[in-house]
Amino acid sequence: MKPTLSLMAKDEEDLQILSVYLQDAILLLKEVRYLPEEKKFIAVLNRFRWEAQGDEIERSEATYERVHTGLCIEHVTRVASKGIDMENKEAFLSLLALHYDHDNQLEMVFAGGGVIRMNLEKLSLFLQDLDQSWPTKWRPLHDAAGKA
Repeated sequence: MKPTLSLMAKDEEDLQILSVYLQDAILLLKEVRYLPEEKKFIAVLNRFRWEAQGDEIERSEATYERVHTGLCIEHVTRVASKGIDMENKEAFLSLLALHYDHDNQLEMVFAGGGVIRMNLEKLSLFLQDLDQSWPTKWRPLHDAAGKA
């Protein structure tokens, strides 16, 4: 049994670490919920396990891994999106990074320019792998500018 990842972000340094683990996660819009009464934004992502790759990344016949991961963002007062058709629940998005600014705004930045922006009362995120990883032969690729 492989260890599962469980992380919490309460400040910007924590968020940078969490963002690295979520880079290239695939998000299906039907797996996203904003719960305004609870001030929570929750999502299930298909996370690429960069931490499991080690030296295999250099090998052409490497086996990579993905895992279902839950993300909970607390103290959310507003959610908006740009460049994403939130009505298309079958749409897949590839997460590039999480960004936080001093105006208490958190952004989920996706390949292709889409953004989900949240206003927060304070920074509080939790990430938890939900099950065992599975093998995949597909490794995310990025161009020289860092875009997926």
